Amino acid sequence: MNKKKRLLFKLIFILIELLYDAFLGVIIGLAIGLYQKGIYYISHLSQDLFASRDSSSIVILVTSFILLAIVNYFLIKFVPHIEGSGMPNLILGIKKHRNIDWKKGILATIANSYVSCFANLPVGSEGTSIVLAGKIGKMAQDIIHNDDEDDLHLATGAGFGAAYISPLSGIFYIFEEAIKKFKPKLLIRAIVITSLSAYMCFLLNHHQLLELKSYYRPDFNDTYILLLLMIINIPLSCLFYKSMTFFKRFFLKHDNLFIFKYRSFLYFLAALILNYYFFDLMGSGTNIISINFSSLPMYILIIILIFRFLITCIISTGKITGGIVIPIMAIGALSGEIVSSLCTSALNMPNQYYDLIILISMCMVLGIVNTCPLTASALVITSIFNYTGSLTESAIFIPFIFISFVLANAIVKLFKQNDIYETFAEINLEYHLKSMTYGN
Repeated sequence: MNKKKRLLFKLIFILIELLYDAFLGVIIGLAIGLYQKGIYYISHLSQDLFASRDSSSIVILVTSFILLAIVNYFLIKFVPHIEGSGMPNLILGIKKHRNIDWKKGILATIANSYVSCFANLPVGSEGTSIVLAGKIGKMAQDIIHNDDEDDLHLATGAGFGAAYISPLSGIFYIFEEAIKKFKPKLLIRAIVITSLSAYMCFLLNHHQLLELKSYYRPDFNDTYILLLLMIINIPLSCLFYKSMTFFKRFFLKHDNLFIFKYRSFLYFLAALILNYYFFDLMGSGTNIISINFSSLPMYILIIILIFRFLITCIISTGKITGGIVIPIMAIGALSGEIVSSLCTSALNMPNQYYDLIILISMCMVLGIVNTCPLTASALVITSIFNYTGSLTESAIFIPFIFISFVLANAIVKLFKQNDIYETFAEINLEYHLKSMTYGN
């Protein structure tokens, strides 16, 4: 009898956990769907104002940028953990090195992310969506007095799945990026929370970031494309990782200097000028991902790549709010453009492969920089499936995509490269402890 009771209680507990995950998945999906909808309308408002070019629009923009620069400064001053994407601080919070302040953090993160969006700064909303999901998960934990670390990991995966409307990538994110290992007992919970969050987000926001405009089925003979992408993207990703960590440390080390302490005002000034002339090259990178640059000369592509590389490294390392997931993918999209141009001109590759190469390249760079090859592969698979409605036509090529992503990460690990968010978290903790030591 006791054995039957224990089994019954265990089943009831599992059911309660699944109901909790379902409820949390719905809340996260609704929150991120509304947040992303706001991003969509604000970005289009900014684009229309810059495209207008009339004197009244210029006055509105200049006034708005001045006010928003001030709002950004004070929001980050009074709620410092919303700086950047918020992911490093969320990681430290999950590891109990810091508190996860959802009471101020949720609204402040959304508000300042909208500020960055209107200013068309080179930061994205997807990383911020993960942070919002984590903070909503923490809010739910505080309400029911629960302190299970895995629940927060599940919440962040739900945020990733909702941001990309891809439950599969959300599931991989939980085990590969959040927990860093596979826990079979969490699989069903991961499926429930990511599926519901992605579905609820889709109901509110049908716009998907990774959308193939065309698809031409590759075969075994086309695997050389993956090799070329690896040859370019591995050193590019390593250089990006090193540059980001360099600027992160540099700005934290010299944060007491006037020019660096108030550098966010310079960011807004630079963004105002650059947006006026190069609006499509600014922002999170969604425009770069969607624009076809195939008609541009190679040297122009390289200049655009260098430009995006530098502004992402300099601006997205602090003093504003926004993630680096989409900016990372934008760099990968540009390297994919370069590979496509090389393959088309030198190897007579069919032009129909263009969109697929861009997709694979930007997910490959994301997988290398964030050390998440499985999650990145899932994004590619989801995008192909959304376009074709089936994976049978790509059954030959998909395993090679997966192998190339895993192999690229294995090569990078030889150079002791860590996940960029984990590295940022370690740097933040290091300088936080130093400031406490000097303060005492």
